[in-house]
Amino acid sequence: MTSEKPIVRVEHLHKDYPYGEKVTRALNDVSFEIERGEFVVILGQSGSGKTTLLNMISALDVPTKGKVLVGGRQVSSLLDRERERISGPTKSASFSSSSTSSRPSRRGRTWR
Repeated sequence: MTSEKPIVRVEHLHKDYPYGEKVTRALNDVSFEIERGEFVVILGQSGSGKTTLLNMISALDVPTKGKVLVGGRQVSSLLDRERERISGPTKSASFSSSSTSSRPSRRGRTWR
């Protein structure tokens, strides 16, 4: 591990979606760090929260509880133009489904 700050830090992230009287928890106490230059793969079954997690990191959605820090700054406290700078590159990310492709896609941008 380096002495630099992680490029992405997720701390005790929760995301709940209320539907009437029911609540669906998409993320439950997720924590991790991504160091500069690190290659990360997020795997899981359909409905396991992969897209929800990426939306939180990309500033496209806000957590119910917990924090997302990108470049040492908490995403929820960023101004709209700063959020766009984070979310812009990730909007071009490509998601691959095992039902449509047997090989993973490598389009999109890398955190710098």
